[in-house]
Amino acid sequence: AARQALFDKEIQGYYVLPEHYPLSREASLYYLDEEPSELSEYYLQKLIRVNLVQGLPPQIQARLLDGLHLVIRSADSSREFGSGHSGGFFFSILVAAFFYVTTMSAAGHMIKAITVEKENRILETLLISVSPPQIIRGKILGLSAVSLTQLFIWSSPFLIALLILKTYLPQQLTAFEVPWDLLLVIVLYFLPTYLFLANLLITIGVSTEETDQSAVLAGSLFILFILPIFFLPIIFSNPNHPFLIMLSILPTCTFMTVIDRKSTRLNSSHRIRS
Repeated sequence: AARQALFDKEIQGYYVLPEHYPLSREASLYYLDEEPSELSEYYLQKLIRVNLVQGLPPQIQARLLDGLHLVIRSADSSREFGSGHSGGFFFSILVAAFFYVTTMSAAGHMIKAITVEKENRILETLLISVSPPQIIRGKILGLSAVSLTQLFIWSSPFLIALLILKTYLPQQLTAFEVPWDLLLVIVLYFLPTYLFLANLLITIGVSTEETDQSAVLAGSLFILFILPIFFLPIIFSNPNHPFLIMLSILPTCTFMTVIDRKSTRLNSSHRIRS
């Protein structure tokens, strides 16, 4: 029946297991022109596992189907790393690079917008009908909204592609889990940090006379925001170090420090104490 369905092109292929399986584990795959994707092998393995544990108690079935999960835990139980924790480390490095690129590009746009309007005396014209605090708040909200929209457009395809790959290549990505808890922390800390940075950049643009001067000051300012990257060895070896706790309190270093410390999988009790 399977062979006839294959020739009628009702199916793309079929597997044949030996009679004495699992004593002999050499399964055969039959197909015509195009070999089925690796996804079919993944679902075949799941089907075989389900049938092999039939007849066992439900608790044992669930434990066997759950598979092996290797977890490495530190001696003081403050950190742990396992097969499903690689996503956190990957995302922390990716977020650090993404934050640097997006904020650098937005900084140039913000500073240029302010300095150009100063040079063209547009700000002086606006001061006739609008107060300086209103101008500053409007610039911060408007330019931040544009930059955040650009950030959303850049990040959305990556997240969508990751979810698609997770669906079609589950066997290759079994060790990689999307760290939704880490993503939530990123969202909660990113927006205040970004608005704080926008305030500083707008202040630099208003306080300087030329674009070159603003660019030099903005470059120096970015060192304070990416300072935790230089202490990654300390973060991975001792996330509860007093120096890192101090960096977590500093407004310019809070975002990067908290994200990197979160990716080390600190236990909840240790995070609360720190």
